[in-house]
Amino acid sequence: MKRGMTLVELLVIMVMMVILGAGVITAVRDLVRRSQPQITLAKQQQDVEAVVTMLTIDYSSAGFGVPVNQLLNAVQNIASLDTSRTPSCFLTATANLGVNSGCWGVVTVDNNGNPVFNVNSINSLVQNCPQNRNQYTGSCFDLLRNPVNNCLNCTNCVVFFGQVGQVCYSLGNSGDTRCAPGTRALRRVWTNQNQPVVDCVRSFGVRYMVRGPNGVQYVDQLPQNLSDLLGVRLCMILQVGERQSVQQPVPAYSPACQGVNILPVNNAEEYRWQVIERDIPLRNLQ
Repeated sequence: MKRGMTLVELLVIMVMMVILGAGVITAVRDLVRRSQPQITLAKQQQDVEAVVTMLTIDYSSAGFGVPVNQLLNAVQNIASLDTSRTPSCFLTATANLGVNSGCWGVVTVDNNGNPVFNVNSINSLVQNCPQNRNQYTGSCFDLLRNPVNNCLNCTNCVVFFGQVGQVCYSLGNSGDTRCAPGTRALRRVWTNQNQPVVDCVRSFGVRYMVRGPNGVQYVDQLPQNLSDLLGVRLCMILQVGERQSVQQPVPAYSPACQGVNILPVNNAEEYRWQVIERDIPLRNLQ
């Protein structure tokens, strides 16, 4: 005859299960705790890539995207880049990144004096531009880049779907307590919009990328001959992750970003830093 389990045996089994369960929970919590910094770091790396992509799109849109030969000698005005460290400002027709932003057309006259509208078929965001002349009322200029008041009635002019405006990037106060003391927040200003981009920035600036006698050179002033202007060099140092107990070497810029200001940070060796350097062609100004 089989004997059932006694109360004492049941209690022993229950205690063993509680102990085992507590051990499993403790192990899982420890695993999550140890993996959390890696998860956070991976997410921040993705955020950094998104920021760099946005900056690349923005800076590559500098200028109007209109060929120089259709604005005659106006390239000097179009190349309104200010790279005096921060703020860094430039003119663009795609600053709001909206639908059809950056679309433009040229209004000329035929032999009979009738206006002819030729629209650029694709804007810098690779969107098909509308063909309706009446939709291009945002900004308009004559071929010498002088503003025109009435975009609907102008001839021998360049017309834009949206407003041509100025974008500025600047460093301001950071409200993230995880950032190293002394770092700043990068902000993007477009018309009345002041948008935060990324926190924990130790350095930000751009330099001109120009054609030199021995190849590409990086300088702080526009070249006298704007045909030698190839693009800009984006230079940025970001904190990635929180403060660490183990010190590590602090990375520095390459010679291409030499001279871009780096903010002083106490105990910088206790933070992880990512140096970002990227050449951004200015095809709109070529």
